[in-house]
Amino acid sequence: MTAPTLGAHTFGFVWDSNAERAFAAIAEAGFQSIQLMAAPPHFDPWVEDAGRTRALRRILEQSTLPLLALDLASSDINLASASTEVTAFAVDAYKRLILRAAELGAPAICIGSGRRHALLASANDRLMQTFRPAFAAIHACAAQCGIRLALENHPQGLLASAAQMRSFLEADGYDDVTVIYDVANAFAIGEDAVEGLRHLGWRV
Repeated sequence: MTAPTLGAHTFGFVWDSNAERAFAAIAEAGFQSIQLMAAPPHFDPWVEDAGRTRALRRILEQSTLPLLALDLASSDINLASASTEVTAFAVDAYKRLILRAAELGAPAICIGSGRRHALLASANDRLMQTFRPAFAAIHACAAQCGIRLALENHPQGLLASAAQMRSFLEADGYDDVTVIYDVANAFAIGEDAVEGLRHLGWRV
C-alpha cells in the first residue's frame, strides 16, 4: 500500500509565528506540502515585499516543499455581502492574494463563497447575484496571472454543500476551477463527506 502524501496548513501558526518559521517547522515535521494562510501578522497579502517573497521561496525550494495554495481568513472578507463596499474590498483582497501567489510560485488560491446569514435563508438568491460577478472578476484576474482557483466548502457560505458547489461551477462554466473539500465543514452541515466527494468527483 502506498503511503499517503500529507500536507499542512499554516493556519495553526497564524498568531504565534511568522510564515518563515511556520514553513521551517512544517518541513522539519516531515510534511510534503504546504498551504499558506495569508493573514496579518503571519503573512500580509496587502504588502508587496519582493525581498520577503524571495526569501520564502528559497525556504520552500531548499526544503523541497511545494506551496499548494494561499488562503485568506474567511472572517475578514465576504464576497456575498449586500454592501457593495464590502464586496469590493473582498474582490481586491483576492486580487492581491493572486499576486502574492504568483510571486511565491503557488499554483492556486483558495476561495470561499461568501457568508450568508443562517436566519435569512430567503436572501440567498439575492446574495448570489452579488457573489457571481465578484467571483467572475477574481476568476478573470487569476486566469490572467496563471493562477488556479480552488473553491472551498464552508458551513456559513452560500455554496455550503457539494451539490451547491458543483451546480454553480457547472452552470457558470468554470471547468478550470477545482474544489478544496473540507470534510469537517461538510460534517458541520450534516453532509456525508464520502457522498460529497463522490458528487464532486474529478474537481477535488
